[in-house]
Amino acid sequence: MNIPTGEVEGIVAEIWESMLGLPVETGAEDAPRRGREVFAAVQITGAWEGAVIVECDEEAAATFTTAMLGLDDEEPAESDIHDVMGELANMAGGNVKAMVAGDTRLSLPTVVVGRQLDLSVPGAERLVTSSFVADGASFSVVVMAKNGPAVAAVG
Repeated sequence: MNIPTGEVEGIVAEIWESMLGLPVETGAEDAPRRGREVFAAVQITGAWEGAVIVECDEEAAATFTTAMLGLDDEEPAESDIHDVMGELANMAGGNVKAMVAGDTRLSLPTVVVGRQLDLSVPGAERLVTSSFVADGASFSVVVMAKNGPAVAAVG
């Protein structure tokens, strides 16, 4: 199953612009992450199986949370950051789910925060890895697909 990078980049740009009011620059070099990282992921299961992951540092996640919630100068709560990052992954995952054939379901989002994170989906390979910058904050979106019959049946 081929998921075009350009389509994923278009989906991400539309989400960030419509939901956060932040235009994105696509194809940006992934800047080194500072401090703790925030990864938000959703899984797609059924006829096609994979995951969509939004990756950034905590400072970028706070920028996105501030924009989505319309906070002025106050620092967003950690629970708000988790909610917003989960929702961004959910929206991106829902759009990727709509691109694949067959009966599929989208999981609830999972958000992890830590240092030097390496989130893996066993049995899956990266189909798309795109880097972006929005309001000076860099982030990446990864689309992974599981190997095996579920992918072959769709293609």
